[in-house]
Amino acid sequence: MGAASGKGFGPSGFPCLRCNLGCWEAVDVSNLQAQLIDWSYAIDPATGRCSVNGLELETRDSVFLGYWLIGRGEAAQAEPIIRRLYGEAASGYSALEAAFMLWVAGEYMHATGSRAFVDGDGTAGIELALDTLECSWKQPAPHWLDRQENGLLLSNLAVYYAGIQKIQPYADSGRTQRMLKSIRELLFASFIKDGHVISRLGDLTVHGDITVTAIPFGLLGIEDRILIEALAPVEQLTGRGVRLSAADSYYGGCERSDLTALLAWYYAKKGDSSRAKNLLAAVEQTYRESGCLKEATVSTAKEELLLRYWQETEGGTAPESPLSYLLFELASDSL
Repeated sequence: MGAASGKGFGPSGFPCLRCNLGCWEAVDVSNLQAQLIDWSYAIDPATGRCSVNGLELETRDSVFLGYWLIGRGEAAQAEPIIRRLYGEAASGYSALEAAFMLWVAGEYMHATGSRAFVDGDGTAGIELALDTLECSWKQPAPHWLDRQENGLLLSNLAVYYAGIQKIQPYADSGRTQRMLKSIRELLFASFIKDGHVISRLGDLTVHGDITVTAIPFGLLGIEDRILIEALAPVEQLTGRGVRLSAADSYYGGCERSDLTALLAWYYAKKGDSSRAKNLLAAVEQTYRESGCLKEATVSTAKEELLLRYWQETEGGTAPESPLSYLLFELASDSL
């Protein structure tokens, strides 16, 4: 790790990851891959609350921080996050939140062989999350990555699939197998048009995140023809970076660092290191120009009127995107 920085609670971080003596530090992740993007994360070992660049993380981004740490062999740092997310299941999760929790919990148990975070609970939290998924997975829901999109979305189905699949060894295998089979049956019955997968039931849209069906969520194989054929529409959404869709209107319809890093991650796993590096270089360039990674790269907005609307509505520029830093590292680690 790089040098630690920051003192205090809130913007400057949570308790130090290396001790429990009351110091407050954030772990600097600058130049892990000799890249040009500097960022830091912090985790409270007592509560599992976590932040990136001082921004407290919601469920989805907490999951990706935990997933990244587990993949780097640092599961012990991820354990407080897993414990918190598992405990919050009792308070009521959406289908996406339930699936994300199951996904990272399954990754953690597979990596460590430990089920300490479910001690005293049996598998009640797991079954509760599966109950939520079983009731809700066929219902339209907000896009896992973009609050402006809604529908019965393939990338959401991929998140559900990943959560169920990862937790299957620790749950009722008959139940999970039926759910996995149902998701794949819906995919092949309704989400393939003109020889490739589509992103939303009811239209022919292919979103810029279509590759998450393979990496990291595993609903499709990385070389599946129906996914490869969907890359042509994605490339039409790609300039220096990747847009969500041609109809995206958020901040005027911009390229996004999170989507660009996701596509880089897919190409890195596929073995196309040149394409992956070019996409990561685009994320680095965005960072150099803006000083941080945001939910939308406003300099690439297609519609000035919509850009002004969002700037006025949100009180300025697009918010910083903690997820983009994590996806950038996951893609870089895969090269």
